[in-house]
Amino acid sequence: MCYYLFYVLRGSQFSDLSSWEAYSTMFSAVGNIGPSFISVNKLADLSPIVKIVHIVGMIAGRLEIIPLIILLNPKAWKS
Repeated sequence: MCYYLFYVLRGSQFSDLSSWEAYSTMFSAVGNIGPSFISVNKLADLSPIVKIVHIVGMIAGRLEIIPLIILLNPKAWKS
């Protein structure tokens, strides 16, 4: 369910990317599917909002959120 939120908040709403470019960058960030169909120069020029959405999508998709929540939980560090 959380992945659909990232697909809705794709980069075409906040930048000049086409739908295809926005979806491919978000699919690449959330899933481990390889490169996106966007040039490196366009990727570097994205707005900070789009970059933050991609960072959160990468944490949710590739790195998985549950281990991150456990790692940041203070109770996990008590012995």
